[in-house]
Amino acid sequence: MASRRFADYWFMTGTPTMLVELLRDHHVELTTLEGATRTESELLGVTAAPNDQVPILFQSGYLTIKDVDNRRGKTIYKLGFPNEEVANGFAEALSRL
Repeated sequence: MASRRFADYWFMTGTPTMLVELLRDHHVELTTLEGATRTESELLGVTAAPNDQVPILFQSGYLTIKDVDNRRGKTIYKLGFPNEEVANGFAEALSRL
């Protein structure tokens, strides 16, 4: 506050390096995360698919529900970054690794 400057402090101080490394190690493209769709059991299941990083990003708050589709007898959640700070933070962190 002393500098009277706004910056992405939440992402810079709260993002575990482990999540960034997980995305890098699994070659996850950030564009595939924005608009990703999953069922409730895929998002909340303890035994998520080993190569699917979406559930851990959702459970840790780095992806949020943007839309819900209740058609066809199954609820599908459309996910995305909660804000530009998170999206830009991941892009910047991945570019540094």
